[in-house]
Amino acid sequence: MKNFLYTATFIILLTAVYSCNNNSRSNHPETKTKETDFAKLVTEWNDAHNSKDIEVFKKLYADDVVFYQTDLNKNKCVEKKNMLLKKYSDFRQTIEGGIKIEYISDTEVKCSFVKKSRWNGKTEEYPSYLIFIKVGKDWKIGTEGDSVTDENLKSMNSSTSEKVNIVLGKEKETMWLKFPAFPKNQTEDNFGECDGPCDCYIQFSDPAIPAIKLENCIGGTPVNEGDLNNDGFDEIGILPSWWTSCWHEYKVYTYKNGQWQYLVDPIITHCDQWEEGVDAISKDKSKPGYVTIRYSEFTDEGIEIKTKSVKLK
Repeated sequence: MKNFLYTATFIILLTAVYSCNNNSRSNHPETKTKETDFAKLVTEWNDAHNSKDIEVFKKLYADDVVFYQTDLNKNKCVEKKNMLLKKYSDFRQTIEGGIKIEYISDTEVKCSFVKKSRWNGKTEEYPSYLIFIKVGKDWKIGTEGDSVTDENLKSMNSSTSEKVNIVLGKEKETMWLKFPAFPKNQTEDNFGECDGPCDCYIQFSDPAIPAIKLENCIGGTPVNEGDLNNDGFDEIGILPSWWTSCWHEYKVYTYKNGQWQYLVDPIITHCDQWEEGVDAISKDKSKPGYVTIRYSEFTDEGIEIKTKSVKLK
Protein backbone atom coordinates (compact mmCIF):
# COMPACT_ATOMS: atom_id res chain seq x y z
CA MET A 1 0.00 0.00 0.00
CA LYS A 2 2.82 2.39 0.90
CA ASN A 3 4.54 1.63 -2.41
CA PHE A 4 1.33 2.42 -4.25
CA LEU A 5 0.98 5.76 -2.42
CA TYR A 6 4.63 6.66 -3.12
CA THR A 7 4.19 5.79 -6.82
CA ALA A 8 0.95 7.78 -7.11
CA THR A 9 2.47 10.78 -5.36
CA PHE A 10 5.53 10.66 -7.69
CA ILE A 11 3.34 10.54 -10.79
CA ILE A 12 1.27 13.51 -9.59
CA LEU A 13 4.42 15.56 -8.86
CA LEU A 14 5.97 14.63 -12.22
CA THR A 15 2.78 15.59 -14.05
CA ALA A 16 2.66 18.92 -12.23
CA VAL A 17 6.31 19.70 -13.08
CA TYR A 18 5.80 18.78 -16.75
CA SER A 19 2.63 20.83 -16.94
CA CYS A 20 4.37 23.81 -15.36
CA ASN A 21 7.31 23.58 -17.76
CA ASN A 22 5.02 23.14 -20.74
CA ASN A 23 2.97 26.20 -19.77
CA SER A 24 6.18 28.15 -19.25
CA ARG A 25 7.33 27.32 -22.79
CA SER A 26 3.98 28.12 -24.39
CA ASN A 27 3.81 31.44 -22.56
CA HIS A 28 7.33 32.44 -23.57
CA PRO A 29 7.19 35.53 -25.82
CA GLU A 30 9.44 33.96 -28.47
CA THR A 31 7.21 30.88 -28.67
CA LYS A 32 4.13 33.04 -29.10
CA THR A 33 5.96 35.11 -31.72
CA LYS A 34 6.75 32.04 -33.78
CA GLU A 35 3.17 30.86 -33.48
CA THR A 36 2.02 33.91 -35.46
CA ASP A 37 1.58 33.27 -39.21
CA PHE A 38 3.58 36.19 -40.57
CA ALA A 39 3.52 34.81 -44.12
CA LYS A 40 -0.27 35.04 -43.93
CA LEU A 41 -0.02 38.69 -42.82
CA VAL A 42 2.28 39.46 -45.78
CA THR A 43 -0.14 37.74 -48.15
CA GLU A 44 -3.01 39.73 -46.67
CA TRP A 45 -1.05 42.97 -47.23
CA ASN A 46 -0.25 41.92 -50.80
CA ASP A 47 -3.83 40.90 -51.65
CA ALA A 48 -5.15 44.25 -50.37
CA HIS A 49 -3.33 45.92 -53.29
CA ASN A 50 -5.15 43.77 -55.82
CA SER A 51 -8.58 44.00 -54.21
CA LYS A 52 -7.99 47.72 -53.48
CA ASP A 53 -9.25 47.09 -49.97
CA ILE A 54 -8.19 50.17 -48.02
CA GLU A 55 -9.75 48.84 -44.82
CA VAL A 56 -7.18 46.04 -44.75
CA PHE A 57 -4.33 48.58 -44.81
CA LYS A 58 -5.98 50.43 -41.93
CA LYS A 59 -6.03 47.20 -39.96
CA LEU A 60 -2.46 46.14 -40.79
CA TYR A 61 -0.49 49.38 -40.25
CA ALA A 62 0.72 50.55 -36.86
CA ASP A 63 -0.12 54.09 -35.79
CA ASP A 64 3.37 55.23 -36.89
CA VAL A 65 5.18 53.68 -39.84
CA VAL A 66 8.61 54.03 -41.46
CA PHE A 67 7.22 54.11 -44.98
CA TYR A 68 10.01 53.82 -47.57
CA GLN A 69 12.46 55.66 -45.31
CA THR A 70 9.92 58.34 -44.35
CA ASP A 71 8.18 58.58 -40.97
CA LEU A 72 4.41 58.70 -41.56
CA ASN A 73 1.33 58.09 -39.47
CA LYS A 74 -1.13 55.36 -40.39
CA ASN A 75 -3.61 57.69 -42.10
CA LYS A 76 -0.91 59.11 -44.37
CA CYS A 77 0.25 55.62 -45.36
CA VAL A 78 -3.30 54.55 -46.19
CA GLU A 79 -3.81 57.75 -48.15
CA LYS A 80 -0.71 57.06 -50.25
CA LYS A 81 -1.83 53.51 -50.97
CA ASN A 82 -5.26 54.79 -51.97
CA MET A 83 -3.75 57.40 -54.31
CA LEU A 84 -1.51 54.79 -55.94
CA LEU A 85 -4.34 52.35 -56.57
CA LYS A 86 -6.65 55.04 -57.92
CA LYS A 87 -3.96 56.46 -60.20
CA TYR A 88 -3.17 53.08 -61.79
CA SER A 89 -6.35 51.14 -62.40
CA ASP A 90 -4.32 48.22 -63.82
CA PHE A 91 -2.12 47.92 -60.74
CA ARG A 92 -1.43 44.32 -59.72
CA GLN A 93 1.08 42.90 -57.29
CA THR A 94 2.32 39.37 -56.60
CA ILE A 95 4.85 37.79 -54.24
CA GLU A 96 7.48 35.90 -56.22
CA GLY A 97 9.02 32.89 -54.47
CA GLY A 98 9.02 32.40 -50.73
CA ILE A 99 8.87 34.74 -47.75
CA LYS A 100 11.92 34.83 -45.46
CA ILE A 101 11.00 35.41 -41.82
CA GLU A 102 13.61 36.82 -39.42
CA TYR A 103 12.80 37.00 -35.71
CA ILE A 104 14.65 40.15 -34.66
CA SER A 105 13.25 40.19 -31.12
CA ASP A 106 10.13 39.22 -29.19
CA THR A 107 8.45 42.39 -30.46
CA GLU A 108 9.92 42.76 -33.97
CA VAL A 109 9.86 40.41 -36.96
CA LYS A 110 11.16 41.13 -40.48
CA CYS A 111 9.62 39.48 -43.55
CA SER A 112 11.65 39.67 -46.79
CA PHE A 113 10.36 38.77 -50.25
CA VAL A 114 10.35 39.81 -53.89
CA LYS A 115 7.26 41.65 -55.06
CA LYS A 116 6.37 41.94 -58.75
CA SER A 117 4.35 45.06 -59.48
CA ARG A 118 2.49 45.76 -62.71
CA TRP A 119 1.16 49.20 -63.48
CA ASN A 120 0.73 51.50 -66.44
CA GLY A 121 1.77 48.70 -68.79
CA LYS A 122 5.08 48.12 -66.95
CA THR A 123 6.28 45.25 -64.76
CA GLU A 124 9.00 45.68 -62.14
CA GLU A 125 10.44 43.48 -59.40
CA TYR A 126 11.64 44.75 -56.03
CA PRO A 127 13.40 42.91 -53.18
CA SER A 128 11.01 44.11 -50.46
CA TYR A 129 10.43 43.82 -46.74
CA LEU A 130 7.85 44.41 -44.03
CA ILE A 131 8.82 44.72 -40.38
CA PHE A 132 6.04 43.78 -37.96
CA ILE A 133 6.02 45.16 -34.43
CA LYS A 134 4.04 43.95 -31.43
CA VAL A 135 1.24 46.36 -30.51
CA GLY A 136 -0.66 45.02 -27.52
CA LYS A 137 -1.72 41.51 -28.49
CA ASP A 138 -1.52 42.20 -32.23
CA TRP A 139 1.23 42.44 -34.85
CA LYS A 140 1.26 45.56 -37.03
CA ILE A 141 3.39 46.79 -39.92
CA GLY A 142 5.91 49.22 -38.46
CA THR A 143 8.18 49.46 -41.51
CA GLU A 144 7.58 49.01 -45.25
CA GLY A 145 10.32 49.32 -47.85
CA ASP A 146 12.46 47.78 -50.59
CA SER A 147 16.20 47.66 -51.23
CA VAL A 148 15.97 49.53 -54.55
CA THR A 149 14.44 52.58 -52.86
CA ASP A 150 16.90 52.26 -49.96
CA GLU A 151 19.89 52.41 -52.33
CA ASN A 152 18.41 55.31 -54.29
CA LEU A 153 17.86 57.34 -51.13
CA LYS A 154 21.39 56.54 -50.01
CA SER A 155 22.73 57.97 -53.28
CA MET A 156 20.58 61.06 -52.91
CA ASN A 157 22.18 61.82 -49.56
CA SER A 158 25.65 61.84 -51.08
CA SER A 159 27.35 63.43 -54.09
CA THR A 160 29.90 60.70 -54.93
CA SER A 161 30.54 57.00 -54.35
CA GLU A 162 33.47 55.59 -52.40
CA LYS A 163 36.88 55.87 -54.06
CA VAL A 164 38.47 52.85 -55.73
CA ASN A 165 42.11 52.35 -56.81
CA ILE A 166 42.97 51.35 -60.37
CA VAL A 167 46.13 50.79 -62.45
CA LEU A 168 46.31 52.38 -65.91
CA GLY A 169 49.56 51.32 -67.51
CA LYS A 170 52.33 52.33 -65.13
CA GLU A 171 50.19 54.83 -63.25
CA LYS A 172 48.09 54.20 -60.16
CA GLU A 173 44.90 56.25 -60.14
CA THR A 174 41.78 56.64 -58.03
CA MET A 175 38.26 56.59 -59.46
CA TRP A 176 34.80 57.33 -58.12
CA LEU A 177 31.27 57.86 -59.38
CA LYS A 178 29.83 61.37 -59.33
CA PHE A 179 26.08 61.30 -58.85
CA PRO A 180 23.60 63.66 -60.54
CA ALA A 181 22.13 66.58 -58.65
CA PHE A 182 18.88 65.96 -56.81
CA PRO A 183 16.28 68.49 -55.62
CA LYS A 184 17.52 70.18 -52.43
CA ASN A 185 14.15 69.84 -50.74
CA GLN A 186 13.59 66.17 -51.36
CA THR A 187 9.98 65.10 -50.85
CA GLU A 188 7.91 62.09 -51.83
CA ASP A 189 6.27 64.20 -54.53
CA ASN A 190 9.53 64.81 -56.42
CA PHE A 191 11.08 61.41 -55.68
CA GLY A 192 12.21 59.94 -58.99
CA GLU A 193 13.42 63.26 -60.38
CA CYS A 194 16.88 64.78 -60.79
CA ASP A 195 17.78 68.45 -60.71
CA GLY A 196 18.87 68.32 -64.34
CA PRO A 197 19.86 65.19 -66.34
CA CYS A 198 19.95 61.89 -64.45
CA ASP A 199 23.53 61.17 -65.56
CA CYS A 200 26.52 59.91 -63.58
CA TYR A 201 30.22 60.22 -64.34
CA ILE A 202 33.12 57.97 -63.40
CA GLN A 203 35.88 60.46 -62.61
CA PHE A 204 39.59 60.01 -61.98
CA SER A 205 42.28 61.56 -59.80
CA ASP A 206 44.18 62.52 -62.97
CA PRO A 207 41.99 65.14 -64.71
CA ALA A 208 43.68 64.27 -68.03
CA ILE A 209 41.88 60.92 -68.03
CA PRO A 210 38.46 61.41 -69.62
CA ALA A 211 35.44 60.78 -67.43
CA ILE A 212 32.99 58.03 -68.34
CA LYS A 213 29.44 59.29 -68.79
CA LEU A 214 26.59 57.01 -67.70
CA GLU A 215 23.17 58.12 -68.90
CA ASN A 216 20.04 57.20 -66.93
CA CYS A 217 22.05 56.59 -63.78
CA ILE A 218 21.54 57.81 -60.23
CA GLY A 219 24.15 55.81 -58.31
CA GLY A 220 26.51 52.87 -58.06
CA THR A 221 30.16 52.14 -57.27
CA PRO A 222 32.85 51.52 -59.93
CA VAL A 223 34.63 48.17 -59.66
CA ASN A 224 38.25 47.40 -60.52
CA GLU A 225 37.86 44.22 -62.61
CA GLY A 226 41.61 43.80 -63.04
CA ASP A 227 43.42 43.44 -66.35
CA LEU A 228 41.01 41.25 -68.31
CA ASN A 229 42.67 41.64 -71.72
CA ASN A 230 46.34 41.59 -70.62
CA ASP A 231 47.16 45.06 -71.96
CA GLY A 232 48.56 46.45 -68.69
CA PHE A 233 45.43 48.48 -67.93
CA ASP A 234 42.77 47.53 -65.40
CA GLU A 235 39.20 47.33 -66.69
CA ILE A 236 36.29 49.09 -64.96
CA GLY A 237 32.93 47.56 -64.17
CA ILE A 238 29.85 49.46 -63.02
CA LEU A 239 26.26 48.51 -62.21
CA PRO A 240 24.34 51.78 -62.62
CA SER A 241 21.42 52.30 -60.24
CA TRP A 242 18.02 53.57 -61.35
CA TRP A 243 14.79 54.52 -59.61
CA THR A 244 13.02 51.24 -60.29
CA SER A 245 13.52 47.66 -61.47
CA CYS A 246 15.80 44.77 -60.57
CA TRP A 247 17.04 44.48 -64.16
CA HIS A 248 20.21 46.44 -64.95
CA GLU A 249 23.07 46.30 -67.43
CA TYR A 250 26.53 45.69 -66.01
CA LYS A 251 28.94 47.77 -68.08
CA VAL A 252 32.64 46.95 -68.48
CA TYR A 253 35.06 49.54 -69.90
CA THR A 254 38.62 49.30 -71.22
CA TYR A 255 41.06 52.15 -71.89
CA LYS A 256 42.45 52.33 -75.43
CA ASN A 257 44.20 55.17 -77.22
CA GLY A 258 43.22 57.65 -74.54
CA GLN A 259 39.52 56.77 -74.70
CA TRP A 260 37.13 54.49 -72.84
CA GLN A 261 35.16 51.86 -74.76
CA TYR A 262 33.17 48.72 -73.96
CA LEU A 263 35.27 45.61 -73.37
CA VAL A 264 32.15 43.53 -74.12
CA ASP A 265 28.53 44.41 -74.74
CA PRO A 266 26.62 45.41 -71.57
CA ILE A 267 25.67 42.34 -69.53
CA ILE A 268 21.99 41.92 -68.58
CA THR A 269 21.71 41.18 -64.86
CA HIS A 270 18.95 40.82 -62.28
CA CYS A 271 19.31 41.85 -58.63
CA ASP A 272 19.05 38.15 -57.62
CA GLN A 273 22.42 37.62 -59.29
CA TRP A 274 24.08 40.25 -57.15
CA GLU A 275 22.38 39.14 -53.95
CA GLU A 276 23.82 35.67 -54.57
CA GLY A 277 27.28 37.19 -55.05
CA VAL A 278 27.66 36.06 -58.68
CA ASP A 279 30.28 38.22 -60.43
CA ALA A 280 29.36 39.26 -63.97
CA ILE A 281 32.76 38.88 -65.65
CA SER A 282 36.16 37.19 -65.30
CA LYS A 283 39.00 35.95 -67.51
CA ASP A 284 38.37 32.78 -69.49
CA LYS A 285 41.64 31.03 -68.64
CA SER A 286 40.97 28.27 -71.16
CA LYS A 287 40.60 30.63 -74.15
CA PRO A 288 43.00 33.57 -74.60
CA GLY A 289 41.21 36.68 -75.88
CA TYR A 290 37.93 35.63 -74.25
CA VAL A 291 36.16 36.38 -70.98
CA THR A 292 33.50 34.46 -69.08
CA ILE A 293 30.34 36.46 -68.46
CA ARG A 294 27.49 35.56 -66.12
CA TYR A 295 24.13 37.04 -66.98
CA SER A 296 20.50 36.77 -65.88
CA GLU A 297 17.68 35.44 -68.01
CA PHE A 298 13.96 35.05 -67.35
CA THR A 299 12.84 31.51 -68.16
CA ASP A 300 9.87 29.27 -67.42
CA GLU A 301 11.73 28.28 -64.25
CA GLY A 302 12.10 31.90 -63.13
CA ILE A 303 15.24 34.04 -63.03
CA GLU A 304 18.25 31.92 -64.02
CA ILE A 305 21.94 32.86 -63.99
CA LYS A 306 23.69 31.63 -67.11
CA THR A 307 27.34 31.57 -68.20
CA LYS A 308 29.03 31.86 -71.57
CA SER A 309 32.43 32.65 -73.06
CA VAL A 310 32.61 35.89 -75.06
CA LYS A 311 35.33 37.15 -77.39
CA LEU A 312 36.79 40.53 -76.49
CA LYS A 313 36.10 43.41 -78.82
